[in-house]
Amino acid sequence: MATGNVTYNIAGRKYYMITDPDDCLTISNACLEKDLVYRFAKGCYGDGLVTASQSTWKKHRNLLNPQFNLNYLNGFLVIFNKQSRILVKKFALMAGRGPFDHDSIIRQNEIKTICDWI
Repeated sequence: MATGNVTYNIAGRKYYMITDPDDCLTISNACLEKDLVYRFAKGCYGDGLVTASQSTWKKHRNLLNPQFNLNYLNGFLVIFNKQSRILVKKFALMAGRGPFDHDSIIRQNEIKTICDWI
């Protein structure tokens, strides 16, 4: 995959898609304050580390590092792939039928994935 950074202008705000691994590392270590968009995520996901403030994130990120080790995560690829295929099949059944409640399908899939993961 080619690396390069891309800029998007969405609703009058500039967003940068960082694809260069070195740039990602630099930014992830230097820019911990969350964007305004994360406030909207709180409504769906509540208070957690993804939506946490900078001070909360800084305190807890070192505790999480072992869980994001690549070798550890590779152990879950079978579960992620299985659940992804199930989700695609469920969406395929709904294709062409008009609007549907994708949120409930995704939430069921999330719960099943988490239960398989534990």
